[in-house]
Amino acid sequence: MEGNMKPLKLIASASIMFFLSCAMGFSQTIADCSNLVGKAYYQSGEWKEDSFSGNRGIRILQKNGDDFDIFYGQPPGGKSVRKFGGNVIPLATQNNVLQFLAADPAGLLELYLFDLNTKTMTLSQQSRMSPIIKTGTYVAKCK
Repeated sequence: MEGNMKPLKLIASASIMFFLSCAMGFSQTIADCSNLVGKAYYQSGEWKEDSFSGNRGIRILQKNGDDFDIFYGQPPGGKSVRKFGGNVIPLATQNNVLQFLAADPAGLLELYLFDLNTKTMTLSQQSRMSPIIKTGTYVAKCK
């Protein structure tokens, strides 16, 4: 009888851990995109590659229940749009193509298009944060 209790205890423990993780806010990674490539147009009148291009430009789309968040860098150490008082608003979802608007109170507005079919992301960004006022367009590969 005691040998039969071990599988039951294991199942009970796994069930409790599953429900606790759901209650604590289980997050699902939808897209993990890196190495953004693109340019920005600055208020000074020049197009140039900026610091969002290259290794620093990681973007991760995560879903927690019905809420979405976008991370810059690897969570939990990266920055989160929601963590810094911003909003991530789903605009469209069709055939594994997801579009989001991300806005933060500091003056950064971003339009994301995640194509899960081609594993790519396109980011259109407008910054009104002084002293860096710019409009940029970037693309990235996702996994």
